Amino acid sequence: MADYNTVNSIGMDIVPVADAAEATTKLVDGSCDAFTGDMSAMVAKKYTLELTNADDTTGCDGCDLWIAPELLSKEPLGAAVRDMDSDWKDVVTWVWYGMVTAEEMGLHSGNYAAADMTNPSVDRLLNNNLGLGTDTNPLPATWMQNVLSAVGNYGEAWDDSFCDGTWDAGVGGSDTMSNCVLSRVGTANALVSEGGLQFAPPLR
Repeated sequence: MADYNTVNSIGMDIVPVADAAEATTKLVDGSCDAFTGDMSAMVAKKYTLELTNADDTTGCDGCDLWIAPELLSKEPLGAAVRDMDSDWKDVVTWVWYGMVTAEEMGLHSGNYAAADMTNPSVDRLLNNNLGLGTDTNPLPATWMQNVLSAVGNYGEAWDDSFCDGTWDAGVGGSDTMSNCVLSRVGTANALVSEGGLQFAPPLR
């Protein structure tokens, strides 16, 4: 933020805080006019009950809270596991890959059960353990079916988290998601086929 402030000659007075909770408090009580963080955190913070209540009590009719489109730095977020737990790391990694692969294949929560299992790639995604888990606690062969049943493919999970959840995963791409507070169109979060960076290696 300090670098962005300097380079663009904005003239902000930057107030350091210990954590996001303190930043929220300062925004709510008027000590600060804005705060920054990663984009997903900004979306979540904007729609927390805490800020909604703050708007109501101050009588500022929503306080015109908005998220600026400018990105101040590139700080990729990803899943994390404890150190040296390679079996769990593999599960977390391949769940992500599986969700991306499912979207690439057009498989989603509404159609995976009727998928063409004669297609080797589809069958491998939906009915193969891939050696995940441990010898004493392996994942079931249908682990990816469980993921799709619970949260859908990558696009569905995005739509449910940041848009209105009405996306037709079997028809359109990211640009057909509606009422998004955080669009993935034209960002690194889009699939490679849409110009983004999301792709998965072969599931083997």
